[in-house]
Amino acid sequence: MGKITRRNTIFLVVILLVITVIGISVGLTFSNTTVQNESFLPNEPEIDTLYNQIEESKRINDESEKPYIPKPPTWDNAAGPVVIDNHEYLLGQKIFVNISKLTEDDKGRIDVYKPVKNSEYMFLYSSIGFDGSQIRNNYYFTPNLSAIKGICHPDDLVGEWVMKIKDTQYPDLTFTIINEKMPGFESNYEPIQKGIGEC
Repeated sequence: MGKITRRNTIFLVVILLVITVIGISVGLTFSNTTVQNESFLPNEPEIDTLYNQIEESKRINDESEKPYIPKPPTWDNAAGPVVIDNHEYLLGQKIFVNISKLTEDDKGRIDVYKPVKNSEYMFLYSSIGFDGSQIRNNYYFTPNLSAIKGICHPDDLVGEWVMKIKDTQYPDLTFTIINEKMPGFESNYEPIQKGIGEC
């Protein structure tokens, strides 16, 4: 009988410790949430600066000779169950990849190759793995300059890209990036100086 009481006492102490730790964690979470929310008040100078940049980009776009007007996605650029939202993109535009129509037997990866001028080899830009028997996520990516990959100039991104759907019988899928920049993303496509990374 004494052992049962001792076990109950130990059990009660452990439960009280767990409740105390949970209470402290919840208290800290609420205090951190309050601090985080206060740091994003609309009067913060960073918010005002960002808002002004957005307004300036919109004004420049609206006043340009050829203002950018987003085109709705067509979702007709497909290779088997892999579909992307358009055929043509601007520099800075996201490319959405829909793989929701994969079958359970579809397993492999989508290798994305950027254009390489005057060359017979292909430059692997990125790779997306997929398994049709798992949750089918959709993806997006934005082709960007990269000193690490040696993509140093916007011209390195312009042209026809190829998406090879490896380990399947599906054909290649292609899309084109044109030499126009999304308004507000111009600074992302300033050429990288020679001597930085692989540039």
